[in-house]
Amino acid sequence: MVDVRRIALRLLEAWERDDTYLNLSLNSPATAEMTREERGFLTALLYGAVERRITLDYLIGRVAARSVLSPRTRNILRLGFYQLFFMRNLPAHAAVSLTVSLGESKGERGFLNGVLRSALRQFVSADGTVSLPFPPRERGLARHLSVAYSFPPDLVRFFLDLYGGAETEKLLAAFNRESPLTIAVNTLKTNREDLAARFAEAGIEARPTKYSPVGLTLPAAPPVTALPVLPRGCSSCRTRRRSFPLRSSLPRPVKPSSIPAPVPEANPLPPRSRWATGETSAPTTCTAANCP
Repeated sequence: MVDVRRIALRLLEAWERDDTYLNLSLNSPATAEMTREERGFLTALLYGAVERRITLDYLIGRVAARSVLSPRTRNILRLGFYQLFFMRNLPAHAAVSLTVSLGESKGERGFLNGVLRSALRQFVSADGTVSLPFPPRERGLARHLSVAYSFPPDLVRFFLDLYGGAETEKLLAAFNRESPLTIAVNTLKTNREDLAARFAEAGIEARPTKYSPVGLTLPAAPPVTALPVLPRGCSSCRTRRRSFPLRSSLPRPVKPSSIPAPVPEANPLPPRSRWATGETSAPTTCTAANCP
């Protein structure tokens, strides 16, 4: 059985140490034996721990403020905190237990267990509601937004100067929001209404996109490989922003009359001339002066 969290830790350490590309790391030999589900979990965990690093480091500091953490221990806690507070439908006891097992020594495992369980006590109420303690707004809006949305402080200040507080927060929230699956309908095989009806028959909600006339958004879609219609060539996956320029590249029927006839070259070069055999450079046109 593949230890996905251990592989995630190894790739996270390589990314931090060697500045590697995460997408290339996910296709490394370390992931070759993974199932589709394991690869999906690894992708979500690894990208999430990197994208939320500012937030995770702040939360870790709130719980383990007096501890000097090694890079490895900090990365283990990043993976653990992300599982506990940002991954849905993941049992907390399993996340804690499997994250603690990444520790190399008994002492490190005891420390990891204490920090993770302390974080659960501090940040999760009795009814399961997660309440993360971010820096107060009144002490600095840029600091608050930087930690809450995991954006560099300089970039947050840049946005604040451009758009103000309310619009900047909407912008940062939109950046962090998970985009729904959007597909483009192959109009040579079906239309948007019929494809939406076929998704509805399969129990999948499909909404027309606001701007693209050939797009459907699937707010709660299963994995792409489980979609019942895609393998038949009726549609292709797109993000919403990529559906804007899509109309120019959509498949469409071509009328024979719309295909221009080839225009013959005026006085083309003889095919067996010395230029055609590469003996010298060929002129662009053949005239009485340069043709043999």
